[in-house]
Amino acid sequence: MCSMKIMLCMALLVAVAVVTVSADTGKFSTCCTRVSSAKPRVQIVDFLLQEAAPPCVEAIMFITKEGKILCSKPNVPWVIQKVKEIGQKKKAQETKENNE
Repeated sequence: MCSMKIMLCMALLVAVAVVTVSADTGKFSTCCTRVSSAKPRVQIVDFLLQEAAPPCVEAIMFITKEGKILCSKPNVPWVIQKVKEIGQKKKAQETKENNE
């Protein structure tokens, strides 16, 4: 019984390692491993904050209208402005929903 539990734990650890290692660099799978300072030409609807935890880097993860994730440098002026803009929209929406 004990060896079965150990085998299950090992299988789970291997599965997690495979998922982490198989992440394609530059594409969103588990985290941003690279960031860009370029301003995208697509509509951004939301964002997530990502803290650095190797191999992940500190990033603002913008979500586009199409559902794609764009990894951006957090200290770039347009990124800071976009985060504020989206935050204000979220706050206004929450206030509106609370008043209804």
